[in-house]
Amino acid sequence: MRTLLKALLTLVPGMAMLIAGCESDSFQPEAPPLHVQQGTSAEEVALLAGQDGGATVIKEFGCVLGPSEWGGPIPLYTENSQSVITPSGNTRLSCQFDIPDGLEPPKAVRNSGFICYTFMGQTNDSEAVATPGGKASLSCVIHPLRVNTTDDLDDGLCDDTHCSLREAINASNALPVWNYIHFRIPGPGPHTIRPNEALPPLFDPVTIDGTSEPDFEGTPVIELDGSGIGGEAHGLELVAGNTTVRGLVINRFSLNGIVIDGPGSSGNVVEGNYIGTDVAGTAPLGNGLHGVSIVSAPGNTVGGATAGARNVISGNAVHGVEIIFPGSSGNSVQGNFIGTDYTGTAPLGNGEHGVLIVDAPGNTVGGASPAAGNLVSGNAVHGVHIIAPGANGNSVQGNYIGTDYTGTAPLGNGLHGVSIADASGNMVGGGAAAARNVISGNAHHGVEIIFPGANGNSVQGNYIGTDEMGTGPLGNGEHGVVIVDAPGNTVGGTTPEAGNVISGNAVHGVHIVAPGANGNSVQGNFIGTDFAGMAALGNGLHGVSIVDAPGNVVGGATAAARNVISGNVQQGVEIVAPGASANSVQGNYIGTDVTGKVDLGNGASGVIVVAAPDNVIGGPDEAARNIISGNGNEGVSIVEPPATGNLVQGNYIGTDVTGAASLGNRLHGVIVLNAPGNTIGGTAPGAGNVISGNGEFGVLVLLPGANANLVQGNYIGTDESGTDALGNGASGVLIV
Repeated sequence: MRTLLKALLTLVPGMAMLIAGCESDSFQPEAPPLHVQQGTSAEEVALLAGQDGGATVIKEFGCVLGPSEWGGPIPLYTENSQSVITPSGNTRLSCQFDIPDGLEPPKAVRNSGFICYTFMGQTNDSEAVATPGGKASLSCVIHPLRVNTTDDLDDGLCDDTHCSLREAINASNALPVWNYIHFRIPGPGPHTIRPNEALPPLFDPVTIDGTSEPDFEGTPVIELDGSGIGGEAHGLELVAGNTTVRGLVINRFSLNGIVIDGPGSSGNVVEGNYIGTDVAGTAPLGNGLHGVSIVSAPGNTVGGATAGARNVISGNAVHGVEIIFPGSSGNSVQGNFIGTDYTGTAPLGNGEHGVLIVDAPGNTVGGASPAAGNLVSGNAVHGVHIIAPGANGNSVQGNYIGTDYTGTAPLGNGLHGVSIADASGNMVGGGAAAARNVISGNAHHGVEIIFPGANGNSVQGNYIGTDEMGTGPLGNGEHGVVIVDAPGNTVGGTTPEAGNVISGNAVHGVHIVAPGANGNSVQGNFIGTDFAGMAALGNGLHGVSIVDAPGNVVGGATAAARNVISGNVQQGVEIVAPGASANSVQGNYIGTDVTGKVDLGNGASGVIVVAAPDNVIGGPDEAARNIISGNGNEGVSIVEPPATGNLVQGNYIGTDVTGAASLGNRLHGVIVLNAPGNTIGGTAPGAGNVISGNGEFGVLVLLPGANANLVQGNYIGTDESGTDALGNGASGVLIV
């Protein structure tokens, strides 16, 4: 029979169902079957059933005809089915199906081979009746497996007299497809089940539903406590696919709270659980490894986009959620509290990372739909860590990482909010407002991208170092975004909503460092301002820092690529060390607000180049022009002998965006200090700068090493037309 039913399911694509057997003589009908359409609310069902809120709609259902008097298995699946769970826990289902051509159905058949399959179980209490028009109708009542004790005994039966969770799992595994385990444990909760040894793995699809316990009132009351097991054990091990674990507290197991293991274990759902905490969700009672571990298993969901689907995954010894190996693709981690208590306001961290993805592609942490985001805070190391070459195409979207659930108070992870190491093509945030992460309050960096294999990653649309409104500081302890020895990544972008707000962090907004960090782009961001680009919300040192890293782009020659880099405590942009060559800074507002007309200066220079050769600030095209104005020291500083071959072209330095009004830097427009062979302006059309309205010198060239520099084609002390005075506070050009 089992082989025949397996064959039946093979003939019905997409039907993942579990058969919960129950003999017909054990059922006493309560009332005629209700006919309730898919999507009917529980309240409407209760009215139809004449109950006071005691019925629950089943939205996952379908009918298949099994072995019959018509000559064997007839795999007919219909979505035209109706279903309701009654207060006693039974399920009534009815559906209609076409009679196959050439078959003569009996007028009525009962207990003669027709089987009603649903996503809840099987019953032999089924009846098929022929109806006019070549159709037949099937109705049945399904009895779930009911856990009615907290003990761990196993006498081989799961019945109304005695059914432990162990017995229910064994009964489920003995049946060929889908089953439903619910709870009717007498007395007030919480109800603690302490297994004496590891529970059996779940070999066939099943729903284990702790919310079915009568005293469930929104938080789990069924606790699985692994402290009594002498050896190694997982809380639950999911080997089969299409299994749901709902509404449990799972703690104190020596291995994982839940493990989802193997390529056949897909389509599983883990929702509404407390994993690693006490029943109250306020104290750590961690599992010995991870809260949830997904190993070479695709297409599973941890959490969901409703409050009822939220897991609290906290207090575990290692990671909250682990997703590892190439077969673990297409998994979703959504709507959970990972590293906090159930309120989302107090830390209850996992021992290392909140979410770890190792060598696994195409997974989603959060999502761009409402309520899909996780709260990932309070963990000992990183909030989210993505590592190894196979970990590509993953998305981290819509989460609060390092804050409390309101996004207004710090609840930082111990190192970084998001770390991407040697992994390519991942997305942190996205080009829609709903994809925005708030990555703030973490002990070190908001986002870290590190090592040569970490290329092609994008950080877009996030608030990094601010509160969830983008108006108040909630800084990370070091940098907002750091890129170390990693090429070809993008911070921001040129599409609408792609720019980040990177402000309020303790050190730099964006830090790009080491020779391998080349070809990175920083575009379309607000760095040092609020989300509107109108108020200062500075980073503690520089807006953008590039150290010993070549060939990076800050801004670009389109308006969409423009960064507003203003309000930072020291430099707007810093380019430092001989390896920091061939970088370009173009099209940005550095020291002004988003309009380019209001002083929002950085505390020191707008742009400083220290011992770094062959960089470009601006360009002859109008779109490449930077507005470098309102800063506390110089507009542009070029310093120390290796700083040679740098070009400063086409910029407005000391004026507003119109080039007609003064918005001066406090000291000089441009200073070249002990650095040879640089060019300020040029002879090509558009290469000249407007250097006007500054507090002291327009251009200052100083010290013996500052030789062979060119100052050409500029308007110094006039407006952009060269017709009206817009003087600097001292000489236009001074060479000393």
